[in-house]
Parts: sequence; structure tokens; C-alpha cells
Amino acid sequence: MSASSAKFCTGCGAALRPGVKFCESCGTRVETGGDEVTSSAPAPGAFFESGEERLVGQVPCAWVLEKKGFFGGHKTRQGNLLITNRRLVFLHETSKSNDEEVYEDERLEEEARKRGIELRELVRDYDWFGGPGKRFVDSPVDELLRENRDNWEVTLDQVNRARLWLSPDDCPEQLEVEDGETSPHRFQIYRAAGEAVEGWLGSLLGPGRFQTSTDELFST
Repeated sequence: MSASSAKFCTGCGAALRPGVKFCESCGTRVETGGDEVTSSAPAPGAFFESGEERLVGQVPCAWVLEKKGFFGGHKTRQGNLLITNRRLVFLHETSKSNDEEVYEDERLEEEARKRGIELRELVRDYDWFGGPGKRFVDSPVDELLRENRDNWEVTLDQVNRARLWLSPDDCPEQLEVEDGETSPHRFQIYRAAGEAVEGWLGSLLGPGRFQTSTDELFST
């Protein structure tokens, strides 16, 4: 990629490979448009140094409230996990958002079936900020937090470790976040989104605080 035709991330300033939809450095969605570099392209790291908060990723998930395993006695709360360059935010599902998520899941499963491919293959190029995810772009994070008094947040500097368990098939994947203040926050990650979460959180936390595994996290 030559300097004259390079594209740069508007979030962190990193150079972008042709055709990518999300920055491989910080996870920011790549805007479509001209390929020319302008003088306004930020230098690498400039976005994070500015202190401005930006949505990096979002994923439908279930927050697991007990440690008894997915197949017996556990309790969950459905919602969405938002990832910004400052914090993780869990938003409880509303009846409207639940309907939208169910419809989207059914649409994607049907499309994967028609193509004869695994769901995770299909969602590698999925637009996480379109469809049900669009409202997370259109609304400030603090405003979303206030929608439900049980919504909560953990700042990235509070995270001691995050572990992601990737599934070899289309089963829900698993994420555990330790903040040192409470019991680990544990999630089922839906829509074969583990690879996306790995890109977002892995970039933000770094290898010292982010790990992946194929072993099962929650066991009975």
C-alpha cells in the first residue's frame, strides 16, 4: 500500500489494509469513501491521547450471574456488552431490543443455511453497528447507561484480566472479566462474535491482560 493511496483509521491513526471494515489496531469502524490521505489524518495514538471516548464494539450477550454452569441452576440477564476505548458497559435488554435481536439472529442463521456455511464464517464481515446495533452509535454511552438502573460499567483500567473461550462450532462463546472488586463478570457471547470481541478487547487490553482459550469456562 503506497503512501499516496493509504487509508488511515479515524480513531487511532493506524494504517488500514484494503477492504477491512474495522481497524485492526483499535476496532474503529472504517468509513467508506475516498482513498486519499488528507492532512487531517491523525497520527498513530493521537485519538487515545486526546481522551475522547469512542465506541469500539458491541455484541449481544448474556451476563451470567451464578457460577453453576450453563446447563444447570445458573441465572442470566440478556443484553448487550458495549466496548469503548475507556470502559465496558452492560445494557439490559428491553422487549423491543429483544425482538430486534431475535429477528437478526434468525435472519443470519437463515442466510448461513442458504449459503451452506457456518454462522461464524458469515459474521466475519458483519456490520456490528448496523441493524440492532445502530442505536449504540446514535446515543451517548452515558445516556444508554441511564436507560435501566441495573445497567453497569467497568472502566478498562479496572480490568485485571479478560479471558475469552472460543467455540469450535456455532455454540455461544464465553467471556470472563476480572476487575478485582467483585466476582468475575461472566458472559455468553452470541452470534459467533468471539473473533470480533478478541479483536476489540485484545487491542485495548494487550496480551498481558487478555487471553484466549478453547477450553470450556463454565462447567457443571
